[in-house]
Amino acid sequence: IPLTFCVLAISLLSNSSS
Repeated sequence: IPLTFCVLAISLLSNSSS
């Protein structure tokens, strides 16, 4: 289950937004 991938994507988007 690619759970880490989802978290990584969200983290990346959040970082980019910041």
